[in-house]
Amino acid sequence: ETTAGQLLHDLVRVNPSEVLLSEGLASLYQEELAAWQKLLRVRADYFFDAGRSEALLMQAYQVKTLQGFGVERPSLLMACGVLLE
Repeated sequence: ETTAGQLLHDLVRVNPSEVLLSEGLASLYQEELAAWQKLLRVRADYFFDAGRSEALLMQAYQVKTLQGFGVERPSLLMACGVLLE
């Protein structure tokens, strides 16, 4: 599980131009993320479901499995799925 300190450290280190975040995390870390408000793009929690993301990716690439893509970890599936939305 990500802590507020880890999240902020990673944001400073990466210096993103946009941050896609679930409603749950946005609500949980509302105070800590106040300085990043202009970059935040909050999405419904279901967008971050690994199973849903896996289905979206398989549909987008018209494949029956994602085995050859190297995105078996749930965190990678979620990230890719959210980007497809």
